[in-house]
Amino acid sequence: MLSIQRDDTGKRTGWVLVRSSNPGSYVDRINIESGESHAYNFSPPGMQDLRETVTDGHGDILAAVTADSAVFSDVTRYTTWYRRDVEASWQKVDERSVNDDAMSPLRVSSQPGHLVMLARNGADKRAIWDHDVDRHAFGERLAGDDKDDIDWVSAEIDDGAIVGYRSGGLKPSTVWLDPAMSKLQGFVDDRLPDRINVLSRVGAGNVAIWSRSDVDPGTLFLLDEKTLQMSEMIKSRPDIDAKRMQPTQVVHYASADGLDIPAYLTLPGKPDRPVPLIVLVHGGPFARDHWGWSEDVQVFAAHGYAVLQPQFRGSTGFGLRFEQAGFQQWGRRMQDDVSAGVRDLIARKIVDPARVCIVGRSAGNLAQDHRRSAADA
Repeated sequence: MLSIQRDDTGKRTGWVLVRSSNPGSYVDRINIESGESHAYNFSPPGMQDLRETVTDGHGDILAAVTADSAVFSDVTRYTTWYRRDVEASWQKVDERSVNDDAMSPLRVSSQPGHLVMLARNGADKRAIWDHDVDRHAFGERLAGDDKDDIDWVSAEIDDGAIVGYRSGGLKPSTVWLDPAMSKLQGFVDDRLPDRINVLSRVGAGNVAIWSRSDVDPGTLFLLDEKTLQMSEMIKSRPDIDAKRMQPTQVVHYASADGLDIPAYLTLPGKPDRPVPLIVLVHGGPFARDHWGWSEDVQVFAAHGYAVLQPQFRGSTGFGLRFEQAGFQQWGRRMQDDVSAGVRDLIARKIVDPARVCIVGRSAGNLAQDHRRSAADA
């Protein structure tokens, strides 16, 4: 589903927008109460592949991002489009190569002719900006974090105003511009410490809390705003015993050229001697790992391995300079970053230098393969 249609008061109308399966139509408008449906007026010029849609407070698509090819390649170009209402013509806001630094529309602003954008605008860290469509220019920085990129944004349904955001970095944190939500976030974080707690209002004075950590895949709580009573609703993996999981540390070390490298380290309990090491190297290379529960990491730790997850130069989420430091460094300084992490653990007598394994592949079947090899052994 692309969006929920609302009236001027913000009340749901029963209509929703969905991607169309009908030839010649990109989006359908469906009434989930009556079953009535028809094609929605949506067709940006020159579109070959629809990447994103952005709505206003009524749920109408007034901005979109399209690609000029359905299959990703180095010559793929992204175009951002905008229209003032559903009957207006589309305007081209921005066009850039897939290899350029991204500029992504988040919301249609309540101010006509303006979009809320996630972009760098010449800075190192990605932040939230006002963008004037007619002038093709950025205006005020609406929210940002000078230490980390922003990787999640919450906006009001009716006018698109930004009410909160989450910064990236090794361990993300949520910042609310809404005082009431900021107070609730503080209350929840005190009740559920050492976790990532994501809050969202769900109506009737209730707040849903998706809470996860390095030892818990995730638990859904419901908080009553008036009584501040919190009840557990659903556990993502009830079979996982958090007491048997190993915590994941946030660490830093210096690479061969002195660049600070962020990483995650998980130890098998509290070892009193050097232990074997598994180094999990993420793919991409313009990607990253995130702090939280990982089946692969926990399986390796349960079998006595330390696990290092280096966020080598070129990893995303730590600013443009860090990302660009990895340009043309695959197998060079990127590899130095990985090796420096291993050497650091060996020097600190945490890891046995004769028992190091570097795994350079995407995760998914790592835990399954490891369990099979352990069983065969």
